[in-house]
Amino acid sequence: MKHLSRILAAVLFAGSLSAQAAVVITIDQVGDDVVLKGSGSIDTRNGLRRSHSTNPPAGSAGVYRMRPLTAYIAAHSNELAVYQGMEGPKTIGPGYIGPGRYTVANQYSGGNLVLDRTLIAFDGSAALPILIDFSMTFENQTLETIGIDVGRYKWTWGTPEDGDSLTVCAGLPAPCVEEEPTTPTRATPVPTLGAFGLMGLAGVIGAAGAAMTRRRKQLPNLFSQVTFKWLFF
Repeated sequence: MKHLSRILAAVLFAGSLSAQAAVVITIDQVGDDVVLKGSGSIDTRNGLRRSHSTNPPAGSAGVYRMRPLTAYIAAHSNELAVYQGMEGPKTIGPGYIGPGRYTVANQYSGGNLVLDRTLIAFDGSAALPILIDFSMTFENQTLETIGIDVGRYKWTWGTPEDGDSLTVCAGLPAPCVEEEPTTPTRATPVPTLGAFGLMGLAGVIGAAGAAMTRRRKQLPNLFSQVTFKWLFF
């Protein structure tokens, strides 16, 4: 039984390795300010193609700003590699109405990510998956004054099996990331083993059961032989 338990654990662990990485950006009203936070990880090996590079303006401390009209969110202070190949919305709201095209953050930390419609930029020299962690605070602002429509916006690349995603959640309660759709007539196993994994698992269980049955049958026969020899010795 110990060997069976180890096999089952190995099969389940192998099935759980197919989980995807993802980045989630939340935009919330916190008191008198709008706070934007981004976290997660990005895998570029499936679906994204490198296009060019982008740098912050010379002499600046970095670029920390947003423009909802073009789904533009920038938080970086170094040169970034720009990738294309995403599919998703091209706007998250009408945007700021007033002088200038962008709403600039008053406070910020972390960075190295830019979203611009269906383009995404990050540190192309970093090891995969690329970790994302940053925050920006827009003081004395609301979602309305910045021009952000409340809702969930998702960009994807690659295939459903090996791709990745970025989700912007604006003004929604946590957690706002949508769950995978399920079919009412079928259960959704977690983790999934696949058809061949299930067949192998069934074979292991069947072999273990057959071995236990043979042992039970052999014990009564052995007992009868010993008793017969003792009576007629």
